[in-house]
Formats: sequence, structure tokens, C-alpha cells
Amino acid sequence: MKTYLRFLGAAIALIAAHTQAATVPTIAGAVPAPGTIGVLTQITVTFSEPVADVSPSDLVVGGFPAATVIGGGSSYTFTLERQPAYGTVAVTWDPGHAIVDLENPPIRFDETAPSATWRIIWSDGTAPVLAVVAPAAGISVRQLGQIEVTFSEGVLGVDAADLLINGAPASAVSATGAGRYLFTFAPPPAGVVQVGWAAGHGIRDFASPANNFAGGSWSYTLDPNLGLREDSHQ
Repeated sequence: MKTYLRFLGAAIALIAAHTQAATVPTIAGAVPAPGTIGVLTQITVTFSEPVADVSPSDLVVGGFPAATVIGGGSSYTFTLERQPAYGTVAVTWDPGHAIVDLENPPIRFDETAPSATWRIIWSDGTAPVLAVVAPAAGISVRQLGQIEVTFSEGVLGVDAADLLINGAPASAVSATGAGRYLFTFAPPPAGVVQVGWAAGHGIRDFASPANNFAGGSWSYTLDPNLGLREDSHQ
């Protein structure tokens, strides 16, 4: 009787193990998880069990396939090359994927399962700042009739009146590149020149909701004779 019970217990355990092994692989977790995020360059996916035949294009983020994938076992990190627009981003799978578990015969990952897809709210919370100013802030210059600024990201709402030179607005502005603008103005008098942004400027990035540029100020020393004076000891 005891031998029979042991045999029965082993059989039940074998059946349970086989049943568990035959389970369809699912998504056990993801980073970033569903919710609001500020950076969307990579997604790490953890399957419920080790899987194989994972390709970069299997993961589709906002309609764009991932560019690369690294990992193994049950964890894979996908890197995005093309990024979707800000807002709600759907994370799905290519219906033609070949992802399977390691059973014999292998069981295919079900990309239509409720846990297989999720949504991320991608929100840019970083405000644009000045990355480059030419001429560089704080230096001495011989002439000053234009200033080129480069923002840390693309912006909109840039007007000539946004930049003040000794309190007077610039006369014109033109875009010279992505996030780069050239302001021109009448040369100010020699001496210390104060440059700053108008309080009512409308400069902001393309995020939704938009992040406003904070502004700021800097100065130059305008000296028309800079580098032209003769050494008095000669």
C-alpha cells in the first residue's frame, strides 16, 4: 500500500510538473512599468519563464519596432531608435514574432494575451535651457551686433523681442538650426552690456504639456579698442 501511494504521489507530481511546464509564457514584468515616465529609450521585459528567438522588431512601441535587443533567459532589454510622440504610448508585439519557451515541443508566447500589452504615458518634464551662447557670456568683445543662442532642445515661440540688450529688444531673429537662433540688433554703447530675456517671452518646448524656458541674463564688456591699443612702454 505504501509503495502504491508513493507511486501515485510521484505520478501526480510528474503530471503537475508537466502541466506547469506546458504553460504559455507570459509577461511577468516590465521596466518602465505602465504609468507616467520622462525618459523612453529602453524597455526591459521579463517573461514568466525562459524564452528563445527574441528579435528586436518583436517589441513595438508607439507603432515603431525596437532597434536592438540584449539579454537571455527570461529577461530582455529592447533599445528604441525611433521615439513616438509624447502622450499615451502603446507597447505591443509583432504578431509575426517567433518567441517560444524552451519546452519540447516549444510553446509560443501569446502576444494577444491581456498581460502582453500595456500603455505608458510619456511626458517630458524637462524645461529647455541655454546650451550655447555666442559670443560666450561674460567675455569682452570689440563689437556686438548679434548673439546666437542654442537651446538644449527644440523650442517654439521665439520672437525678436524676447531678447533684451540693455533693456531694448533685438530687432530681428532667425532660426539657424535645430533649437538655434540668431538675434540681431543695433550695436549698444561701449561698456558693460546687459543681456536678458523678456519676462513675457513665450519660449517653450514641444512637450504636452509644454515646459517653459526659464529665461536668465548675462553680460559682456564692449570695448571697441580691445586688442588695438599700443603698448605704452614701446
